[in-house]
Amino acid sequence: MHILSRVLLHRVTGLSGITLGLLTTLTVPLYFVHEGAAPAWNVLTRNLISLVMCALLIVFLSGLRQVIAPADARYDWLAGVVHGAGLIYIAVTLVASALEVGGVLAAPGGAVDPTVEGPLAAGNVLLHGSVTRLVTAVLLLAAGSAILRSGIVLVRRGQESHVQAL
Repeated sequence: MHILSRVLLHRVTGLSGITLGLLTTLTVPLYFVHEGAAPAWNVLTRNLISLVMCALLIVFLSGLRQVIAPADARYDWLAGVVHGAGLIYIAVTLVASALEVGGVLAAPGGAVDPTVEGPLAAGNVLLHGSVTRLVTAVLLLAAGSAILRSGIVLVRRGQESHVQAL
């Protein structure tokens, strides 16, 4: 890969990761600012931001795969696991967002907490709970292993990834 392409790849990957982190920081409080059911605007806002975050995560994961694989071809399979687990995480997030927004749009006046109320709440609990935790653990373990083995960033980052996965 040409050196300028490589620099652009690193910049786009890093920028998408940083932006993703900032949007996560912005979104998390929206889940906790209201006692009881959040108003419809809150649910719609946090899920709209989640859509943008999913797009950024696609860019980040694709870039990360392109950073890991050339660093050491022996770990291309780990890059594939990171990418695949990340895409599954995105799909689960999109389904969970659709269920949340659908619950709010179907409720009279939008006064429902779609994460715990309504016919889709049980599925939403699984999507936001054990399913995403499992996929996140696979992603973090694979990313941590790829980082530790390929040396693409500080070893400490790979170790942190393993700790967070557990």
